[in-house]
Amino acid sequence: MLIHLYSQATTTPKLRAAIQASDEPVSVLAKRFGVAEQTVEMN
Repeated sequence: MLIHLYSQATTTPKLRAAIQASDEPVSVLAKRFGVAEQTVEMN
């Protein structure tokens, strides 16, 4: 399967899977992965 990643993308499929699998608070995940809380909430 070909995956197209945008040049401005801050998350990868692997990172999104880790976010979705986590039970940690949004703020902790955002800080850990260096993304905005809104990015974590969308995943």
